[in-house]
Amino acid sequence: MNYPYRDGSVSMRSCFTVANHVKISCRIFGTFLFFLVLLVITILPAAADAPVANFTGIPASGPAPLTVSFMDLSANNPSGWAWFFGDKNFTAPWRQMTVSPGWSARMGQSSVEMPDGSILLMGGYSGGYSNGAGAVTSNSAPWMQMIASPGLPAGYQQMSRVILNTYIVLPGNYGGYDNDVWRSMDDGTTWKQVTVSPGWSARAGQSSVVMPDGSIVLMGGYGSGQVNNDVWKSVDNGATWKQVTVSPGWSARAGQSSVVMPDGSIILMGGWGQYGDYKNDVWRSTDDGATWKQVTVSPGWSARAGQSSVVMPDGSTILMGGWSGQENGDVWRLMAAGSSEQDLSHTYTTPGLFQVTLEATNANGSTTRIQSNYITVSASWRTGKIPPIRYGASPGSGPVPASA
Repeated sequence: MNYPYRDGSVSMRSCFTVANHVKISCRIFGTFLFFLVLLVITILPAAADAPVANFTGIPASGPAPLTVSFMDLSANNPSGWAWFFGDKNFTAPWRQMTVSPGWSARMGQSSVEMPDGSILLMGGYSGGYSNGAGAVTSNSAPWMQMIASPGLPAGYQQMSRVILNTYIVLPGNYGGYDNDVWRSMDDGTTWKQVTVSPGWSARAGQSSVVMPDGSIVLMGGYGSGQVNNDVWKSVDNGATWKQVTVSPGWSARAGQSSVVMPDGSIILMGGWGQYGDYKNDVWRSTDDGATWKQVTVSPGWSARAGQSSVVMPDGSTILMGGWSGQENGDVWRLMAAGSSEQDLSHTYTTPGLFQVTLEATNANGSTTRIQSNYITVSASWRTGKIPPIRYGASPGSGPVPASA
């Protein structure tokens, strides 16, 4: 039988009878269920989400040499970290990872780094055109073929990028140049054409990156009998494009690879020039491709074109395959991050304003926190920038009256 409460609500006299016939009020049980559901709702999203990168550095200013203690404050349980302290020159040596990765030697393939840290490698030329796709879950694990016929035309020197689990692909075939843009919203299963007239001329062998703000930067490529070194940018997922520069500093080329680092800079590597000369120079831009500075002319890997490259969650760059008179199947790695530890100290030895970046990652993806002009390092007499203050006079002694 039901009995009304003073507030007019109705409760069961009892709702559960345990072994010893202890009666539990439905109101108490309902309250328990409410807080249990609230707890589950609060906890589960955090466990299923990518990290939200955040950090602090103490002290944030001082004379050189300045040692700053950095602490990770990222939410959602990150399992990997890549720190960039703003004073790194990206000239660290490249290291060869493998000469036998499992997939056949090839050129012109495209590759992307997935949110779970695996690499997806697609297509390319290895005695014939391929439109298959393969994936690897770590830098040294074996490669596994994922799909042999995704729907896109077979070809090489196409490019692809991931934007929030959306694939942007600009296909290109040697002998049949394209400037159409395609997009997939379902992990590459189906595709939709975004535009047939992007503004930049039809070409193949261009490279592209997705910037932290979601814009796309496209560089170089071959078409209409010439090699290009123009730079274009789209802020609407490839629908419309605007030219950034016609003179980036690096020579006109095609078949180069490029990546965007967690600190927002673009790294461009290799390619071949107008006369088929292979390159292994490395260039960097910190302003979305408008201006460029050469990083190195001898990175360790042989001059080549048609290679692909990705940036891993630890901030390292992986370069794969390419053509240098024959197809290559080697894999190289550059550790460009300042550190992959969670909490650490870093010493700044020169004066200046430094941008600090942290990329935090877990199995569900990664996010990046960029703090511009975060660290201020001033000069000191120890650096030789400011001379020490001297006291005293010469001569130091003599008869009265004396002058100094």
